[in-house]
Amino acid sequence: MQTSNERPYNTKNLKVLLLEDYSLDAKLMTKAISTEHPNWEFLHVKDKAGFEDALTNELPDIILSDYSLPQYTGMQAFLTVKELGLEIPFILVTGELPEDEAVSCIKKGVDDYVIKSSLTRLNTAIDKALSKRKEKFQRKKIALELQNSEAQLRTIFNKAGVAICEFEFTNIFDIIDNRKMWGKADFEQIKELLKGAVISEANEDALKLFSAKNKSEIADSFAEFWCSDDMSPLRYTAQQISKQTDSFEGKAHFTTIDGRNIFLKFTFNLINKTKGCYIVSFVDLTEVRRSETKLTNVIEQMESVVQSRTEELNKLNDELQDQARDRELINGMLRENYINMTESIIAAKRIQQLMLPPKQVIADSFSDVFIYLRPLHIVSGDFYWFYQKGSKCWIAAVDCTGHGVPGAFMSMIGSNVLNQAVMESQTESTSEILEKIDDLVIRELRQHEQGTEVSTGMDISLCSFDYSKMEMRYSGAFHQLYMMRDNELKTFRGDRFSLGGTFKHKGKSFGEHIIPIQRDDRIYMTTDGFLDQFGGPRNKKFTRKRFMELISNAQGKTMYDQEMEIKSALQDWKGAYEQIDDILVIGIQI
Repeated sequence: MQTSNERPYNTKNLKVLLLEDYSLDAKLMTKAISTEHPNWEFLHVKDKAGFEDALTNELPDIILSDYSLPQYTGMQAFLTVKELGLEIPFILVTGELPEDEAVSCIKKGVDDYVIKSSLTRLNTAIDKALSKRKEKFQRKKIALELQNSEAQLRTIFNKAGVAICEFEFTNIFDIIDNRKMWGKADFEQIKELLKGAVISEANEDALKLFSAKNKSEIADSFAEFWCSDDMSPLRYTAQQISKQTDSFEGKAHFTTIDGRNIFLKFTFNLINKTKGCYIVSFVDLTEVRRSETKLTNVIEQMESVVQSRTEELNKLNDELQDQARDRELINGMLRENYINMTESIIAAKRIQQLMLPPKQVIADSFSDVFIYLRPLHIVSGDFYWFYQKGSKCWIAAVDCTGHGVPGAFMSMIGSNVLNQAVMESQTESTSEILEKIDDLVIRELRQHEQGTEVSTGMDISLCSFDYSKMEMRYSGAFHQLYMMRDNELKTFRGDRFSLGGTFKHKGKSFGEHIIPIQRDDRIYMTTDGFLDQFGGPRNKKFTRKRFMELISNAQGKTMYDQEMEIKSALQDWKGAYEQIDDILVIGIQI
């Protein structure tokens, strides 16, 4: 049952309960109120029994009571209302009331009193009591919203998926007073600063990250987590705390309680300047750092091979100019140069293939899959990428600007930024990942610097799968996604701008499709090399329409057979015409 305490404030149609033993007075009060509130409903009772019954069954919005009744008083009626836990405006309407008694009634909680000879003040007293009720209702509503908001924030804190701690720097004023020293402080000085950090909260991810049993262990060891060999992030952190910067982030090496060396991204957010309180999140980038190191080694090997072969070619070309005497000799040496260059590119291809995820690893995450990659030259600017963690996985089809060796170099950068964006953000949101990749590509290629003319970028289809929710997320840059379900083909468009490049799109942000999935759904991704291939009887492009017809007609076959049919269709269409671009098609069965 809804009580008057719980009903929202509304003065249009109210119910007024009159406790008055004299009927004429009740009529006079009703008449006085009705002149301003004609739609209000009035209920008149004369004794205790009628009053208590009306409280239970009628749910009045306001009570007007005589001060003195036979065998019952207005104050007894007021106490009955309070004992029932009701917060109904209560006004005494009486013939006369000494001032000291009136003050006593008001102190006990009565909203107001009106002398019967002055009923012209009755509506004013009622409006005042209702306003008081409205204010109390609003305060309760706000308090409840704050309570719910705090509960939601606590849930987010504990289930954020990243390590989060709340610190209070009890020595914040000492830190501020000595802010000039932190730029050159040594490790021991900064340790003393960090020892002033008292931990208020730490979620389970934080305990797990630092191998702590409870938040006290994190607080006791926080100063020891930082590595003395890496002073730059330490000094930066101390400087930002001394400036009371609202939000700052950095990366540093840490040592956990059980002795593990980890590389973390940390973000400090100031929530209370007076107390020096910060919410600090930590993201484990250890695997990202290892991937970067591996990629750097591979690229250095690739550059070394290319440089070595180039030096050999230059030497051979010099010898060719000095020693060649006739066309046959020149042609022979040119053939040898071509072979050497081809061998260099083949060596580069082997290195590039090391960066591609094994197809069997991808196949283990789906019911069936095919990946058809056909470079224009030996190495490719198109590549596929895959990452899996728990019940979630991410897969992408990527088309880098250019092909051949320039495209291959760009694919190495693309693979690295994909690894960094997904592992660092730890998010299922494909749109957030693309925005992160966009920033990383611009930074890696220095496209934000004044005077740069490097317009290199990437087009991409990116899908994330969460099998615990049976849900797929898709975002694209100049790509579309195709989905077959129950022999019905659906398409999902990406955004019409690339990742990176010098093109500055106003309000550039990436959309995201959230798609429920079910067993036997089939997902297809392709780069534009397949769709733009010239051929056929009139030397026209293959087009997206023909591609959609091709995959629609291939339903009912295994993914391997579909791959064979796609290869055959491409070859039949291309005929004797030259391939114009790298080609990548991926097919997935859930």
